[in-house]
Amino acid sequence: MLKQQSGWIYSAIAIASFFFAFIIGFFIRGAYFVGEDVYFSQKAAEAAILSSGSSEVVVPVDWGAHVQTDGSLFQWMFKYIFSPLSATMFALLAFFVASASFRAFRARNFEASLLLVAGIIIMLGRVPVGSLISSWTIMYILAFSIGIGINTYVKNRNMVFGWILGSCGLITGFGMTMGWPIDQPAIFFLPALQEWIYLVPNLAGSRAILIGIGLGIVATSLRYIFGLEKSYLGE
Repeated sequence: MLKQQSGWIYSAIAIASFFFAFIIGFFIRGAYFVGEDVYFSQKAAEAAILSSGSSEVVVPVDWGAHVQTDGSLFQWMFKYIFSPLSATMFALLAFFVASASFRAFRARNFEASLLLVAGIIIMLGRVPVGSLISSWTIMYILAFSIGIGINTYVKNRNMVFGWILGSCGLITGFGMTMGWPIDQPAIFFLPALQEWIYLVPNLAGSRAILIGIGLGIVATSLRYIFGLEKSYLGE
Protein backbone atom coordinates (compact mmCIF):
# COMPACT_ATOMS: atom_id res chain seq x y z
CA MET A 1 0.00 0.00 0.00
CA LEU A 2 2.85 2.40 0.84
CA LYS A 3 4.35 1.92 -2.63
CA GLN A 4 0.92 2.64 -4.15
CA GLN A 5 1.09 -0.30 -6.49
CA SER A 6 -1.91 -1.45 -8.51
CA GLY A 7 -4.92 -1.98 -6.23
CA TRP A 8 -3.41 -0.23 -3.21
CA ILE A 9 -6.64 1.64 -2.56
CA TYR A 10 -8.36 -1.66 -1.69
CA SER A 11 -5.70 -2.40 0.92
CA ALA A 12 -6.23 1.06 2.43
CA ILE A 13 -10.00 0.48 2.58
CA ALA A 14 -9.48 -2.95 4.19
CA ILE A 15 -7.17 -1.52 6.89
CA ALA A 16 -9.50 1.42 7.56
CA SER A 17 -12.48 -0.96 7.81
CA PHE A 18 -10.60 -3.13 10.30
CA PHE A 19 -9.88 -0.18 12.59
CA PHE A 20 -13.46 1.11 12.19
CA ALA A 21 -14.94 -2.24 13.29
CA PHE A 22 -12.36 -2.52 16.12
CA ILE A 23 -13.16 0.94 17.48
CA ILE A 24 -16.95 0.65 17.39
CA GLY A 25 -16.70 -2.81 18.91
CA PHE A 26 -14.43 -2.00 21.86
CA PHE A 27 -14.57 1.74 22.46
CA ILE A 28 -17.94 3.05 21.23
CA ARG A 29 -21.00 1.67 22.94
CA GLY A 30 -23.23 3.09 20.23
CA ALA A 31 -26.51 1.95 21.76
CA TYR A 32 -28.60 4.09 24.13
CA PHE A 33 -32.21 3.39 25.04
CA VAL A 34 -34.93 5.97 25.40
CA GLY A 35 -37.95 3.93 26.27
CA GLU A 36 -38.06 1.27 23.54
CA ASP A 37 -36.08 3.29 20.97
CA VAL A 38 -32.36 2.80 20.40
CA TYR A 39 -29.99 5.61 19.31
CA PHE A 40 -26.40 5.53 18.07
CA SER A 41 -25.08 8.06 20.58
CA GLN A 42 -25.99 9.55 23.94
CA LYS A 43 -26.33 13.01 22.39
CA ALA A 44 -28.85 11.71 19.84
CA ALA A 45 -30.83 10.08 22.65
CA GLU A 46 -30.85 13.28 24.73
CA ALA A 47 -31.88 15.33 21.68
CA ALA A 48 -34.79 12.93 21.11
CA ILE A 49 -35.93 13.47 24.70
CA LEU A 50 -35.76 17.25 24.33
CA SER A 51 -37.63 17.26 21.04
CA SER A 52 -40.41 15.05 22.34
CA GLY A 53 -40.63 16.70 25.75
CA SER A 54 -40.91 13.33 27.47
CA SER A 55 -39.59 12.46 30.93
CA GLU A 56 -37.71 9.35 29.81
CA VAL A 57 -34.08 8.81 30.83
CA VAL A 58 -31.17 7.69 28.68
CA VAL A 59 -30.14 4.11 29.53
CA PRO A 60 -26.94 2.78 27.93
CA VAL A 61 -26.82 -0.85 26.87
CA ASP A 62 -24.32 -3.09 28.66
CA TRP A 63 -20.84 -3.49 27.20
CA GLY A 64 -20.66 -6.64 25.12
CA ALA A 65 -24.40 -6.70 24.54
CA HIS A 66 -24.07 -3.61 22.33
CA VAL A 67 -22.66 -5.68 19.45
CA GLN A 68 -25.93 -7.68 19.27
CA THR A 69 -28.42 -4.93 20.08
CA ASP A 70 -30.60 -3.88 17.17
CA GLY A 71 -30.08 -0.20 16.45
CA SER A 72 -26.53 -0.04 17.78
CA LEU A 73 -23.69 1.27 15.66
CA PHE A 74 -22.02 -2.12 15.45
CA GLN A 75 -25.26 -3.80 14.35
CA TRP A 76 -25.78 -1.04 11.78
CA MET A 77 -22.31 -1.71 10.39
CA PHE A 78 -22.94 -5.46 10.36
CA LYS A 79 -26.35 -5.27 8.65
CA TYR A 80 -25.75 -2.49 6.14
CA ILE A 81 -22.03 -2.86 5.33
CA PHE A 82 -20.70 -6.30 6.21
CA SER A 83 -23.73 -8.41 5.23
CA PRO A 84 -24.22 -6.80 1.76
CA LEU A 85 -20.49 -7.11 1.04
CA SER A 86 -20.54 -10.77 2.12
CA ALA A 87 -23.57 -11.46 -0.07
CA THR A 88 -21.85 -9.79 -3.02
CA MET A 89 -18.68 -11.82 -2.48
CA PHE A 90 -20.54 -15.14 -2.31
CA ALA A 91 -22.67 -14.21 -5.32
CA LEU A 92 -19.47 -13.65 -7.34
CA LEU A 93 -17.95 -16.79 -5.85
CA ALA A 94 -20.80 -18.87 -7.27
CA PHE A 95 -19.66 -18.06 -10.82
CA PHE A 96 -16.08 -19.08 -10.04
CA VAL A 97 -17.29 -22.34 -8.47
CA ALA A 98 -19.47 -23.08 -11.49
CA SER A 99 -16.55 -22.41 -13.85
CA ALA A 100 -14.18 -24.58 -11.81
CA SER A 101 -16.77 -27.35 -11.58
CA PHE A 102 -17.25 -27.31 -15.35
CA ARG A 103 -13.50 -27.75 -15.89
CA ALA A 104 -13.08 -30.37 -13.16
CA PHE A 105 -16.20 -32.46 -13.71
CA ARG A 106 -15.83 -33.19 -17.41
CA ALA A 107 -17.08 -36.71 -18.03
CA ARG A 108 -13.87 -38.16 -19.51
CA ASN A 109 -14.28 -41.58 -17.87
CA PHE A 110 -16.61 -43.49 -15.53
CA GLU A 111 -15.13 -42.00 -12.33
CA ALA A 112 -15.41 -38.44 -13.65
CA SER A 113 -18.98 -39.11 -14.82
CA LEU A 114 -19.88 -40.48 -11.38
CA LEU A 115 -18.37 -37.40 -9.72
CA LEU A 116 -20.29 -35.14 -12.12
CA VAL A 117 -23.62 -36.83 -11.38
CA ALA A 118 -22.99 -36.75 -7.61
CA GLY A 119 -22.06 -33.05 -7.78
CA ILE A 120 -25.24 -32.20 -9.69
CA ILE A 121 -27.39 -34.16 -7.23
CA ILE A 122 -25.79 -32.46 -4.22
CA MET A 123 -26.01 -28.96 -5.70
CA LEU A 124 -29.70 -29.39 -6.61
CA GLY A 125 -30.61 -31.27 -3.43
CA ARG A 126 -29.27 -28.59 -1.10
CA VAL A 127 -31.17 -25.66 -2.63
CA PRO A 128 -34.94 -24.97 -2.35
CA VAL A 129 -35.58 -25.67 -6.03
CA GLY A 130 -34.37 -29.26 -5.51
CA SER A 131 -37.30 -30.04 -3.21
CA LEU A 132 -39.70 -28.89 -5.96
CA ILE A 133 -38.43 -31.52 -8.42
CA SER A 134 -40.50 -34.66 -7.93
CA SER A 135 -39.07 -38.17 -7.82
CA TRP A 136 -41.06 -39.03 -10.93
CA THR A 137 -39.31 -36.34 -12.97
CA ILE A 138 -35.94 -37.82 -11.96
CA MET A 139 -37.16 -41.30 -12.92
CA TYR A 140 -38.21 -40.08 -16.38
CA ILE A 141 -34.85 -38.34 -16.84
CA LEU A 142 -33.04 -41.51 -15.74
CA ALA A 143 -35.05 -43.62 -18.18
CA PHE A 144 -34.21 -41.31 -21.09
CA SER A 145 -30.54 -41.19 -20.03
CA ILE A 146 -30.32 -44.98 -20.05
CA GLY A 147 -31.98 -44.95 -23.47
CA ILE A 148 -29.30 -42.54 -24.72
CA GLY A 149 -26.62 -44.85 -23.34
CA ILE A 150 -28.19 -47.87 -25.10
CA ASN A 151 -28.32 -45.92 -28.34
CA THR A 152 -24.67 -44.86 -27.93
CA TYR A 153 -23.20 -48.31 -27.27
CA VAL A 154 -25.70 -50.77 -28.81
CA LYS A 155 -26.97 -48.59 -31.69
CA ASN A 156 -30.20 -50.53 -31.94
CA ARG A 157 -33.19 -48.26 -32.49
CA ASN A 158 -35.74 -50.97 -31.75
CA MET A 159 -34.11 -51.71 -28.41
CA VAL A 160 -33.93 -48.01 -27.55
CA PHE A 161 -37.56 -47.45 -28.51
CA GLY A 162 -38.66 -50.52 -26.55
CA TRP A 163 -36.73 -49.44 -23.46
CA ILE A 164 -38.06 -45.87 -23.46
CA LEU A 165 -41.64 -46.96 -24.14
CA GLY A 166 -41.58 -49.73 -21.55
CA SER A 167 -39.81 -47.74 -18.81
CA CYS A 168 -41.97 -44.63 -19.29
CA GLY A 169 -45.12 -46.74 -19.30
CA LEU A 170 -44.02 -48.51 -16.11
CA ILE A 171 -43.18 -45.22 -14.37
CA THR A 172 -46.52 -43.70 -15.44
CA GLY A 173 -48.40 -46.74 -14.17
CA PHE A 174 -46.70 -46.64 -10.78
CA GLY A 175 -47.25 -42.88 -10.58
CA MET A 176 -50.97 -43.16 -11.24
CA THR A 177 -51.25 -45.98 -8.71
CA MET A 178 -49.41 -44.08 -5.95
CA GLY A 179 -50.99 -40.67 -6.65
CA TRP A 180 -47.77 -38.95 -7.85
CA PRO A 181 -46.30 -38.02 -4.41
CA ILE A 182 -43.45 -35.54 -4.89
CA ASP A 183 -41.08 -37.31 -2.44
CA GLN A 184 -41.82 -40.93 -3.32
CA PRO A 185 -40.00 -43.16 -4.15
CA ALA A 186 -37.57 -41.54 -1.70
CA ILE A 187 -34.52 -42.97 -3.46
CA PHE A 188 -35.18 -40.62 -6.40
CA PHE A 189 -36.06 -37.53 -4.31
CA LEU A 190 -33.09 -35.14 -4.59
CA PRO A 191 -32.95 -33.87 -0.95
CA ALA A 192 -33.08 -37.43 0.40
CA LEU A 193 -30.61 -38.67 -2.22
CA GLN A 194 -28.05 -35.93 -1.50
CA GLU A 195 -28.41 -36.63 2.24
CA TRP A 196 -27.63 -40.30 1.58
CA ILE A 197 -24.58 -39.33 -0.50
CA TYR A 198 -23.32 -37.19 2.39
CA LEU A 199 -23.95 -39.80 5.08
CA VAL A 200 -22.79 -42.96 3.28
CA PRO A 201 -20.26 -42.62 0.40
CA ASN A 202 -18.90 -39.24 1.49
CA LEU A 203 -18.59 -40.26 5.15
CA ALA A 204 -16.91 -43.53 4.18
CA GLY A 205 -14.36 -41.66 2.06
CA SER A 206 -13.74 -39.12 4.82
CA ARG A 207 -13.14 -41.87 7.38
CA ALA A 208 -10.75 -43.64 5.02
CA ILE A 209 -8.79 -40.41 4.57
CA LEU A 210 -8.70 -39.83 8.35
CA ILE A 211 -7.50 -43.41 8.95
CA GLY A 212 -4.75 -42.88 6.37
CA ILE A 213 -3.74 -39.60 8.03
CA GLY A 214 -3.66 -41.30 11.44
CA LEU A 215 -1.49 -44.15 10.17
CA GLY A 216 0.84 -41.62 8.54
CA ILE A 217 1.17 -39.68 11.81
CA VAL A 218 1.91 -42.89 13.74
CA ALA A 219 4.52 -44.02 11.20
CA THR A 220 6.22 -40.62 11.13
CA SER A 221 6.20 -40.40 14.93
CA LEU A 222 7.80 -43.84 15.25
CA ARG A 223 10.49 -42.84 12.78
CA TYR A 224 11.27 -39.77 14.90
CA ILE A 225 11.22 -41.78 18.15
CA PHE A 226 13.59 -44.48 16.87
CA GLY A 227 15.88 -41.97 15.19
CA LEU A 228 15.19 -43.15 11.65
CA GLU A 229 14.03 -39.69 10.55
CA LYS A 230 16.62 -36.96 10.94
CA SER A 231 15.40 -34.36 8.48
CA TYR A 232 14.66 -31.97 11.35
CA LEU A 233 18.39 -31.96 12.09
CA GLY A 234 19.19 -30.90 8.56
CA GLU A 235 20.41 -34.37 7.54
